[in-house]
Amino acid sequence: MIIVKKYTVYLCQDGKTFVHLSPHKNEDIQKRVLAVESFLSFQKKRDESGLEGKPQIEVMKLVGESYN
Repeated sequence: MIIVKKYTVYLCQDGKTFVHLSPHKNEDIQKRVLAVESFLSFQKKRDESGLEGKPQIEVMKLVGESYN
């Protein structure tokens, strides 16, 4: 079972662009999350909705975080 501790979605100022953030310990876990049936279904519906551009996936390295 894959547990995603945090998944956030932001809408950019253009009102059309979404940024999804889902931190993982490593790229293997990310690949497993992207292969989950419900996520694949989401991607299929997203792709069929008439996107203006191609979705982009970037691997980023966390360098710090802060909580109140």
